[in-house]
Amino acid sequence: MRKITIDFVDFWSGFNKENNFIYNMLKKKYDVKISKNPEYVFCSLFGKEHIKYNKAIKILLIGENIAPDFNLYDYAIGFYDIKFDDRYLKYNILFEEEMIELALSREAKIKEKFCAFVYSNGNLSSKRREIFEKLNEYKKVDSGGRYLNNIGGNIGKTKQDKIDFQKEYKFVIACENQSFKEYNTEKLLEAFASGGIPIYWGDPEINKIYNQKAFINCSDFKNMDELKEKIIELDNDDKKYMEYLKEPVFNKEFEYRRERKKFEDFLNYIISRDYTEAKKVKMSKEYYTYNFYRPYLRLDYIRGKIIKLKGKIKKILKR
Repeated sequence: MRKITIDFVDFWSGFNKENNFIYNMLKKKYDVKISKNPEYVFCSLFGKEHIKYNKAIKILLIGENIAPDFNLYDYAIGFYDIKFDDRYLKYNILFEEEMIELALSREAKIKEKFCAFVYSNGNLSSKRREIFEKLNEYKKVDSGGRYLNNIGGNIGKTKQDKIDFQKEYKFVIACENQSFKEYNTEKLLEAFASGGIPIYWGDPEINKIYNQKAFINCSDFKNMDELKEKIIELDNDDKKYMEYLKEPVFNKEFEYRRERKKFEDFLNYIISRDYTEAKKVKMSKEYYTYNFYRPYLRLDYIRGKIIKLKGKIKKILKR
């Protein structure tokens, strides 16, 4: 079994480097070690730590509606349907196997509580607030996140905390932060995994992946009032409600195991190549964009350090 060294940088707070779908996928085929001097670095979008690893092969994992900058990363995996030589894979990195299994094994059961809403912010689109407020005209929607919280405190920060909260509800609001073709995050999948009927807004082509008979697509309604009437109808008709729960989660034409295989093949392709062939970006003085990017990268890196330092000082002062 080949030994490889990897690291994960610029991920969200609480990200577990040794227990995530990429690490678990790789260790099936390789002897994987987390290293401060890695051969391969998997990068997210929440920082600039990646600039310290320019000798490593950098793979950007995009979970937001953002196009990759191939002057900074050797490879990228994201939502956009683009082609860039052998350096890009269109794939939803938020298709976590655990959530998929929960969604596929959901129980067709009517819950006691009405509707769940869990978000940390209302950035970009106002749809989250609009749907929340419109359904509140009918019955109270319980908001367990920081945004529009109305239950007296926030639920836990983990995905399991979110699932445990949402699984008590008949409906789960699943809103993206914006509507863009083929941009769909974990929101809908986690709503399915919770066992209720998702109320979704976002990707106009979401039906390519998910069965349109298994969830409420806000885009199917002319306005919020029509949406509310549909929810009222299902809330008061157990037979119609159960019809949604008994539908398959995924579209018949979408096979997530086949998609997962594409992801595995892409990573294996990168790792199987010699370093000189696999390394695409050489951020040195000879690299043609070096002088353009260096001042911006350095400033962002310093700015990030200052923000972290301010956060630590605040925590100390609160003690």
